Amino acid sequence: MGNRIFKTLKIDGVVICEYLGSSDPEEDQQIAQELLRRKRLQSQPSTSRGVFEHAGSFARVANAIYEQDIQSDSASADDAATPFLVNAALSIELFLKTLHVAAGNLEFEHTLLQLHDSLSDSSQRELDAQAGILASLHGEERDISFRDLLTPIDSALDDLRKENEAATTEFINFQRINLAMHTCREVCARAVARDAR
Repeated sequence: MGNRIFKTLKIDGVVICEYLGSSDPEEDQQIAQELLRRKRLQSQPSTSRGVFEHAGSFARVANAIYEQDIQSDSASADDAATPFLVNAALSIELFLKTLHVAAGNLEFEHTLLQLHDSLSDSSQRELDAQAGILASLHGEERDISFRDLLTPIDSALDDLRKENEAATTEFINFQRINLAMHTCREVCARAVARDAR
């Protein structure tokens, strides 16, 4: 049990309480979690939030590849196309799964088109509307369908699975992929916020 010392429990800089702690960080963590639970201040992170955060990680990697290698028109742009596509597609897949989880659906399809098509009509309409709002930022027309953004990404992933990388990277429209990621991130952020309530 070690020596006991008074410690202060804070959340975002606000003092919650003082407690008799120890010099063992693991024991202190357990004590603090129990105190937060008793005071009903410990919230469980939503599953949709976790999936959303993982999607964001893949999106950040895709964006970094895009900015450093593709947008800069560097010599490595051709080599960067496949890593960009894979990270972007994984982010979109997880963003779509975020929408499923936020809606209470924990069983979902695997391909991007299947994930999209199995969403509720209202979620599909929200994705279409958001894509229209963001389209001009990515050089696209406002009347673009979100599903139309996913079709070439799904095809490119299928080519990668078949080890046809040349066909895959030759027809990648980077702006449309960025629009798909951007659209997903915005719609999912709202869904996760609603889910947390």
